Amino acid sequence: MSIGMHLLLTPQSEPLSKFYNQLSKRLVDILFSLVLLLTVFPVVYLVKYIKARIRKSGALLGVERCFGPNGRAFNRVRFCDSNERAGIDRMPMLFNVLTGSMSLVGPAPSALNEDVDNVDNQHRLERRFMKSGMMGWAQVKGNDPEHSLRDDIWYVEHWSLWLDLRIMAQSLF
Repeated sequence: MSIGMHLLLTPQSEPLSKFYNQLSKRLVDILFSLVLLLTVFPVVYLVKYIKARIRKSGALLGVERCFGPNGRAFNRVRFCDSNERAGIDRMPMLFNVLTGSMSLVGPAPSALNEDVDNVDNQHRLERRFMKSGMMGWAQVKGNDPEHSLRDDIWYVEHWSLWLDLRIMAQSLF
């Protein structure tokens, strides 16, 4: 919900405040990340490794400090030469999903080096009630940054397992 340029969370209980929903989301995260890490990731890693050796570039994987739930920081794993626009470039984040610092679907992660005095930071805090995701409602809709923040907040308020599966399907295709 928004009033002018101010985004507000509507007064309702969040779906992920229920244990059953938390458990089902976590089980889907574990299942899908394990399957992808054991099947697709080795191929992607090998291709990236060969490209890095041909270019004689440095490290293949790196970390970036990001905000997690409740403002806690975590190290997001990523390919060093990646702009992360393509889904394949996000594959290392599956390690974060498996360890529980991220989810497959959720609001976009905020890097720790973002401007703390930014006006949107108040609203960025609102969407950090849940784990950051590799993909999200805002990315699927393809909106600009102002609308993506609104979409992330909408996602937090309207989460369902079916919505996650829909976002995953749309992200893949």
